[in-house]
Amino acid sequence: METNDVYVELAERLKYPGSERLLKILRKLVNLEEGRLLLELPAEPDELARKMGMGRDNVELKLREFVEKGIAIPTSKGVCMARDLTQLHDANLSSDDRWLDTELLDLWKDFQESEWLQSMSDLGDSHFNAIRVVPAFKAIQRSPHISADDFLPEEVIRELIRGADPIAVVNCSCRRSMRRCGSLLDVCLQFNRGAEYHINRGSGRRLTSDEAVSIAGKAEEAGLMHT
Repeated sequence: METNDVYVELAERLKYPGSERLLKILRKLVNLEEGRLLLELPAEPDELARKMGMGRDNVELKLREFVEKGIAIPTSKGVCMARDLTQLHDANLSSDDRWLDTELLDLWKDFQESEWLQSMSDLGDSHFNAIRVVPAFKAIQRSPHISADDFLPEEVIRELIRGADPIAVVNCSCRRSMRRCGSLLDVCLQFNRGAEYHINRGSGRRLTSDEAVSIAGKAEEAGLMHT
């Protein structure tokens, strides 16, 4: 497979073909050999070692690196390449600092501002209907005519927190690359399986319920919205 074909196929796997900006991001994230390995996923390490002409230890090291960088995700079928562009974006940009640099952040920012945000907008309601705003708990407390009992449990941030185990906090993937906001980045709460994923790959910090409630409160005071 030709060099450029590897990155073109990776973009197709992410369901976003035809973008030179995305190809630049992919070239930054993985070299040619790593890209070829990604295209073989999911597969057992022994099979990957045989196909790629690599030692099993090197294969397992690369798979762990892929997970830590957010370009591959552990699943019941084994380690798989990110299923789409959104998953790649969120996982990569919430990674530990050592996997990100200014060049990569600039590439993501240019891609989002120049085309991706517009392409999502073009999808219309079918995309944005998945997003819900969760009311600020402090606003509920300060409103004399309403209480938390007037909302469904999934509409009350404290109820969401109390019902989750484990809980983790990660850096906000969107604001981390866009760099338009001076508020704290480490306020993105992850619950249950999402929290386990981030804790296991070293991108998230485990929290108690009280710590998570405190972080949610700080986010509200900063003018950030729960979604």
